[in-house]
Amino acid sequence: MSPATIQLLSDALKILGPAIIAALATYKGAQLYLKAKVSELASAGELRARENLFTYYKDRLEYLWAAAKDAGVGIGKLYAIIGTQGDEAEKAEPAALNELRGFVSVLSTLLMQEVGITRAELQQAQLEDSPQFRRLQELAAQPDHQEQPKTTKALLDRLAAIVETYSFLCHCTQVVLESRMKELWDPYLSRRSK
Repeated sequence: MSPATIQLLSDALKILGPAIIAALATYKGAQLYLKAKVSELASAGELRARENLFTYYKDRLEYLWAAAKDAGVGIGKLYAIIGTQGDEAEKAEPAALNELRGFVSVLSTLLMQEVGITRAELQQAQLEDSPQFRRLQELAAQPDHQEQPKTTKALLDRLAAIVETYSFLCHCTQVVLESRMKELWDPYLSRRSK
């Protein structure tokens, strides 16, 4: 190699060396930034998904409380009317009581659908071992929720059971909500404690 070639290569290395090093450093920096940004976006997306899930459970809880309240008020009025008349109501208005029995049967069927939804939510939250899940299993297994109550007392008992079940569904949804909130905050709290 001639001295001119060596000088040319040396000058090229002096010029290109730092440029190559800067390009590699920029590439590695951009690669790290991209990984950090992807991780940040994934965390933000996960947080947003959890927020949406939290909102769903909160709205469901409000719906169930409203249903329990409405059912309680309406059923309380019916309970008072029927309860004060006792067996006289059966004799005085048998057609009206038969319609009420049919309505209570439909309401019981809808309530059992809510029981199924709440049971599925408990399973999704991995709470199958909870007492709430076991109680919902028992409720779902009861065959009498589709039968029409035959006596006035049975009708009143069914009405009271409907209100009680709606209140229990509210409790179960609150348990799911608390479980989801714990899942949401655990990653942040565990990072903070380290």
